[in-house]
Amino acid sequence: MNLENLNNEFYELELRFDVLFLLSTVLVSDSSLPSELEDMIYDGDMDDFSSLGLAQEAEDWDKQEVIDWLIENKRFGWLCKAATPVRDYLDADSYSSSWSCYTTKWLYADDFDELLKRAKSWVAACDVNFKSRRLNKEVAA
Repeated sequence: MNLENLNNEFYELELRFDVLFLLSTVLVSDSSLPSELEDMIYDGDMDDFSSLGLAQEAEDWDKQEVIDWLIENKRFGWLCKAATPVRDYLDADSYSSSWSCYTTKWLYADDFDELLKRAKSWVAACDVNFKSRRLNKEVAA
């Protein structure tokens, strides 16, 4: 993987990883998790947990239950908090965006290449959503 090419691709996609963990390296101590991972566990909603394959009831689990599940289910891969600016479509083909207003999503994959595919797919889905909001506004007007 050429990191300069990856940087250019992320720039073109308007994608960044605000947080990136290799879970096999952070699940070594349940008493000292990185603060971003603890925040995800304590404040996370089902959308956050679903990226890991956790069940609906996991939303009410405590930190230790989540950690135990991750280990028992061999979730040792890559977890990231992907981010992309909210695009304000001016028409069907042009938009404005800024990193001062962005959306995020937690994504998980066992290997980094798969994580990249999921992040790119997520950005594409966000773009469709942003564009459809604009088109819906035009129809309502």
